[in-house]
Amino acid sequence: HRPIAELKNMTPCRSLRLDAGTPPSGDDPPASSRTSETISTKSLLVQRCSRTTKGAEDLSLLACLLTWNVAVRSSSCCAYHGYLDEGLRSLSRLRSRRCLRTFCPSWEAQCDHCGLFALWDDDLGQAAQKCGGCNLTSVKRIKNLSRL
Repeated sequence: HRPIAELKNMTPCRSLRLDAGTPPSGDDPPASSRTSETISTKSLLVQRCSRTTKGAEDLSLLACLLTWNVAVRSSSCCAYHGYLDEGLRSLSRLRSRRCLRTFCPSWEAQCDHCGLFALWDDDLGQAAQKCGGCNLTSVKRIKNLSRL
């Protein structure tokens, strides 16, 4: 399984037209350096944690898509955009379902750099663990897990 950080180096689609818009840079500031002035924590589900960067959100969704085996429509310009179309169809199906009142992300730990939540490995016994997103050793356990 490739670290999400490696996905940044993927070759872009040759048929991508610049006039169609440019993808986000993913160069968000580290999660630990953002202030309440730049991001309102009132709308975050887990208010005492940092917001995940846009770049980490994009790369983690892309990593999920890479675990699928789907048919790419012949009308797609490339496999990348074909997979994104399938991902959008899947998200649309999920969105049409009833609300999940108990929906909550997994948040035992969080990366101080990119803001991705992670599971904590007690066997490693470290102060910080490696992030599967940015590949930095900046994941720290979240204290007081019983409270949101």
